[in-house]
Amino acid sequence: MVLVNSGKFDYAEVDLSVPMHLVGQNNAGKTTLISTLQFLFIDKKNQMHFSRNMDETRRYYFPGSDSYVLFECLTPTGYMVMGTRGLGPLKGYDFCRFIYRGEYFRSDYINENGSIRNYSDIVKSFALRGYTELNSSQLQSALTGIGSVGMPVLGLVPVKNRDGYSKFKTIFRNLLRLSHLSQQELKGFLVDVNRSELRLTEIDLAGDYSVQYQAVEKRVHELVLRLIYFI
Repeated sequence: MVLVNSGKFDYAEVDLSVPMHLVGQNNAGKTTLISTLQFLFIDKKNQMHFSRNMDETRRYYFPGSDSYVLFECLTPTGYMVMGTRGLGPLKGYDFCRFIYRGEYFRSDYINENGSIRNYSDIVKSFALRGYTELNSSQLQSALTGIGSVGMPVLGLVPVKNRDGYSKFKTIFRNLLRLSHLSQQELKGFLVDVNRSELRLTEIDLAGDYSVQYQAVEKRVHELVLRLIYFI
């Protein structure tokens, strides 16, 4: 994962092929790096979850047209790079995604003097590597390999159908914000993800287990009376 002029980073390069720990003071950029994975795995902008609203998020991650979030991915057909680039303030700090074959090289984006190359020059260098811009539907196809006729395939989300990808997104988004979920939200999340495999999604103790429920109520009442007697 590589960030160029994005978030708190002029340049950041993180190897995700091995386990790692992010350690640092508050506001050091740890959450920025973790949340960045959504640009790779979540196809629709309105389904992403950040600590800021989406307008502020776009401005934060893509302050200029020379801002990039890049992922070098090892796919079944070799290395590919899936990138997200900023469109600049004139387009509301929006972003678009692209993909091309081959490995990531710093020199593709950064000049020898440390400056960021012009986007037009970058695209020219990818002409022979199948550079393609992706909309949300095409990104989903690239990730899953479903409906990917004529599109590059990353194969990073091996699901059987589009419903499987929807479940994946739900799990992925909630894993990123797990520490902020309430107990009730976590229960709802687990039920929603596994709803198609559950015979029941809720239990009515008074109705489905009336005999047992009444026995428990009676026992509770007896215990309360004993406590009152001892007090």
